[in-house]
Amino acid sequence: DESEQTDDGSALVSISESADDSQVSEQETVPGQSTPVPTAEVLPAVAREVSAPVEPATPVPPKRTFSEVMSAFMESRNVRWFEFIAGISIIGSTIGLVATLHVKLKDAAVPYLTALLFMAFVAAIVGVGVYVIKRLKLPASGRATLLVGALLLPINFIAATVLEKHDVALTDPYFLVAIGLGVPALGALGWVALKHINRDHWVTYWIALMGPSFAQVIVKRVVEAANPGAFDSVWNVVGIMLLPLIPMVTGVGIHLKKMAQLGQDMTRDDAYSVFELLGLGIFSVCSCGFLLFHFGTDQNFVGGLATPLLIIALTVLAGGMIVHKGIVGEELAVVRTVGSWLMVTGGAMALLSIVTAWPEVNSMLLVAATALVVFILFGVFLDMPLLMLSAVVAGAITTWLATLSITAVRSDTRVLIDYFFWGPNAINFLVCSVIAGVVGSFLKSVDHKRSLFLGAGLICAISVVIAVAVSVFESSEPLSNLALVVFMLTAIGAFCAIAKVKHHAIWMVAAGLVLAFWAYFTHSPWIQNYIIDISSTRFEVLIHGVTTTLMVAVIGLKVWESRLSGEQREDSPVVASGTFSTSMTGLLQVATVSMIGGLCLTFLKTYLAQHEFATASLMMM
Repeated sequence: DESEQTDDGSALVSISESADDSQVSEQETVPGQSTPVPTAEVLPAVAREVSAPVEPATPVPPKRTFSEVMSAFMESRNVRWFEFIAGISIIGSTIGLVATLHVKLKDAAVPYLTALLFMAFVAAIVGVGVYVIKRLKLPASGRATLLVGALLLPINFIAATVLEKHDVALTDPYFLVAIGLGVPALGALGWVALKHINRDHWVTYWIALMGPSFAQVIVKRVVEAANPGAFDSVWNVVGIMLLPLIPMVTGVGIHLKKMAQLGQDMTRDDAYSVFELLGLGIFSVCSCGFLLFHFGTDQNFVGGLATPLLIIALTVLAGGMIVHKGIVGEELAVVRTVGSWLMVTGGAMALLSIVTAWPEVNSMLLVAATALVVFILFGVFLDMPLLMLSAVVAGAITTWLATLSITAVRSDTRVLIDYFFWGPNAINFLVCSVIAGVVGSFLKSVDHKRSLFLGAGLICAISVVIAVAVSVFESSEPLSNLALVVFMLTAIGAFCAIAKVKHHAIWMVAAGLVLAFWAYFTHSPWIQNYIIDISSTRFEVLIHGVTTTLMVAVIGLKVWESRLSGEQREDSPVVASGTFSTSMTGLLQVATVSMIGGLCLTFLKTYLAQHEFATASLMMM
């Protein structure tokens, strides 16, 4: 039995060794044994699974306490929005409070009691703002409170003017006391509030805010003394609205000039000062404009408000442009976006002013003339070349509308479109283009010079389009030949521009204008009527001669100018444009080819006629 067990043990060892060669057996039966013996089960090396490392559990952040939530909630970016909402709510509620007090106290024995109570309320808000800044050391909250108080000052003037009795004489003692004490008191409140809002620029703030507020007293008296229907006139509405607009534009313009001098060194506070000043000034002007809504609502009155709206729009546009140009850091991208948004808003308001004035000719004339003046002032004063380009366009539109106003054209959309494509309008635009080019040639700033030349080219192109349209659709003389005159003048102007602007596009435009002029000149009915006896081939010689003469004349003037100035200038653009024009003029006219062939044939015939074989040769030809 023991020997059998030993043999059995060796058999088991043999089976285990074979298992090392990755062979698996379910169950082995040993010879001589009646009971099957289980063998060891070994998994293949490939099938063994490697367990992944156990990742530590993510720690659960602790719950934030109420104080931490309130601290995050009171961050400056969140506080600003709630201050804005609170300020608007306070202003709206205050207006309702003033109206309610006026109803309750309109029969009070003391005049101007509503304005007096309201002034005390404003003084309390200003006092709270100063206390928060100086004692509680909360500058953001204190400035927000003072801004609300500053915005309430124009409303205080409304409470003292609009909501009081209309039959108070200028010599009334209560009126004199109200003017003598109320105006200085409100001015002092504005000085205190604005000096704590912006200590460096409080003067411009005060001019832009309090100037239109003081103008309410004058506007109220002028409106009361005016005849019924006086403010149905566009000129009267614009004249009375200039009283609040002049101080607002003055204060904002001085501040924008300072910001423009900073260039790209503007900070966040500088940009915020522009936003605050625009808000204060526009709100004060709108408060003064509220007086006029009681005295006119017809089309002329609404058209009269288009010019003040345009002035406000261009002021907003200029402020947005300065902020957009001055803020360059990526960390201030939001501030720069606000500046861009102001530019878009100002442009939209300008378009709205034009829509408001349309189609009243006088209203549109005032809008265009105002835009011309404001564009020139802001373009030069704030060093914005883009506004100079806009000034050229506004000047051309002003001349067109002035012509319509002088001729008493009916204010109708269809009539205005017809008179835009009008013969004299092409001459108006061309004259404006020449004036802009001459003015630009005397400017020292390269950017302003380029803007004026670009504007002159744009107006000149519009003049050419109008002239061509008139020449095509108008058969009566001399309007049918208007394009001929416009092409000639613009070609001369383009050649003169080559002397000031070194650019290949200019001489290409000059060459094209000369080409268009001579092409139109050749086929002009006026030329064909007066030079009918001249053949086309001889007329082509005349065209080439005149074109070459023009080119030589321009080159001579340029060389003469170079000698006077003592400078050596390159004349290749002039030569190239003249040569190109002459060549293209010849190629354009097919008759030139027949002229050359005819000249050669005539010379050959003359030569052969002098020999004895002339007859045979002529018959062959």
